[in-house]
Amino acid sequence: MLKSTAQIFDKFDHLDLKIEEFLLWLEDGVTKEYSYLQEFAYAYENLGDADIFLHRIMRRQHWRFFVYAKLLALAGVNKARISANKKVVSYGTYGKPDLLLKIWSAAAKRKKMQGIAEQTSNKMHTSARLEVLRIYD
Repeated sequence: MLKSTAQIFDKFDHLDLKIEEFLLWLEDGVTKEYSYLQEFAYAYENLGDADIFLHRIMRRQHWRFFVYAKLLALAGVNKARISANKKVVSYGTYGKPDLLLKIWSAAAKRKKMQGIAEQTSNKMHTSARLEVLRIYD
């Protein structure tokens, strides 16, 4: 476990990930690593605040906020730990976050359903929107 904030920043600077991707990794890792409710709350609060600063960077183009986002994401989540990890987490359980895959999969299903509804709407004498609603019911 990395103790100092300087070590954490140094390790992050050598990664080939954008901070947005790294936030997804952190979010996935928090659920596997932390076990107390207070740890979850503090870690997710810091992740949320870091995400807010990243959105402010995009909106205002004020890159000074990047330091705050990085500090909240890295050191804030690390400082969320109350006690030593009692769960045994094998390193095989850590992997690429599957949130983006789930979003892509759901969008592909909706697009396919919309295509089928558009094809059948003429023969059923109804709108494609109503066909999609019927399929979901």
